[in-house]
Amino acid sequence: MAVPVIRFCRLENGGRVAYSTHGSGPLLICPAWWVSHLERDWEREAFRDFFEALGQHRTVVRYDRPGVGLSNRERIDFTQESEVEVLNAIVARLDQPTIDLLAFSCASPVALTWAAANPGRVQKIVFIGAYACGSDLGAGNVREALVALVEAHWGMGAGAINRLFSPNLSSQDARSYGRDQLASTSAGTAAKLLRLSFALDARGATAGVGCPALVIHRRGDQTVRFDAGRDLAADLPEATFLPLPGSAHLPWLGDAEPVLSAVLAFLNGSELDRPGARPSWKRRGDIWNLCFNGRTIHLSHRKGLADLAILLDRQGQSVEAFELYAGSEAPRPAPAEPVVDRQALAAYRSRLAELDVDLRQAQQRNDLGANERLRGEREALLEHLEQITGLGGRVRTGISPAERARKAVSARIRDAIGRVGSHHPELAAHLAAAVSTGATCTYEPEKPIVWNITSC
Repeated sequence: MAVPVIRFCRLENGGRVAYSTHGSGPLLICPAWWVSHLERDWEREAFRDFFEALGQHRTVVRYDRPGVGLSNRERIDFTQESEVEVLNAIVARLDQPTIDLLAFSCASPVALTWAAANPGRVQKIVFIGAYACGSDLGAGNVREALVALVEAHWGMGAGAINRLFSPNLSSQDARSYGRDQLASTSAGTAAKLLRLSFALDARGATAGVGCPALVIHRRGDQTVRFDAGRDLAADLPEATFLPLPGSAHLPWLGDAEPVLSAVLAFLNGSELDRPGARPSWKRRGDIWNLCFNGRTIHLSHRKGLADLAILLDRQGQSVEAFELYAGSEAPRPAPAEPVVDRQALAAYRSRLAELDVDLRQAQQRNDLGANERLRGEREALLEHLEQITGLGGRVRTGISPAERARKAVSARIRDAIGRVGSHHPELAAHLAAAVSTGATCTYEPEKPIVWNITSC
């Protein structure tokens, strides 16, 4: 996927907000969260993988709020109303009658307020790690202490916030995230934005959000308590609440696949994403969408996933590993040649016999130097003969293209099933039982399954 295109939107107060677009399909706007940077965020693999997957189904729009990232760094208005005005300006600039919204963390009250004020404009809205009222984020003295830490020492404050965002971040990742935050805004702006996050309150807007909503919340979220997400879902008229395991606050951290799968299933509203739906194995760009027993997962492209797509499509048929490796149009490989011809092998054995005679003579003469030299040559020759001959002294053949293909395809299919198992153990178990690999590969389940398979 191409790097997101970055443009600027001018606000009524003359400020400029940087926003990016990538992907294709209906608009999915992500209201700005905490501290972002359109370029630096995209350089992170986990972040990029998450949003690239969304871009396979939607035109994804992200923006840096005023005061951070690539937007104007000067900011004097730190209010909920100003945040809503920025979102309104972005929507107006894109000039589409309807949109979808994806809001997480402190972006949620802004999304709620805008959706309630613009009935009919939002088709679907997804909340992740969300809340309606900032006072639910902890005791007042704790909130003020965190703001004071950010003001006094932005680096230490960023570190404390990162540990809340993801308790399992490695020290290296925590430092890297901290550097990005420090590069994205000043200590003073960061403190004011943090105080704004605690002051946001959209409880009065929830009843006015009439579109379908999905509220996803990890049970161990230490930034926004689990009950805040549950309460938000309960207050929205058309909401579904999806609790998930994990402690990472931001959706692309921790185990992102269940979050991503739920988001795409909700936004796409496809029958393939519902229980009892037809199993599917679909590729769009660099993302595979796999549905089995009503559960959909999304994986980055791997050759083994493409191999499995072919086997699933040719259920019950044997497919040569070389075809999977090189393609159906590739000419079939010739048999492997011997690693040494028989004349050379006979010469090696003749020399070995000569060495045995020379060694006996050297021992009889008590010639230690010759004895040592001849033994070294004999041992080297024997080792070489072991490498080029097999059982019964037969000449070994080199590794044939077919054998190379067998090993490569078997390894990448095992790898693909392992990756599936990390996110959909039931599907992985089915594949492990039904797929056999070797010189030929086969997918043969106990009962025939009709798969919906596409690749583009």
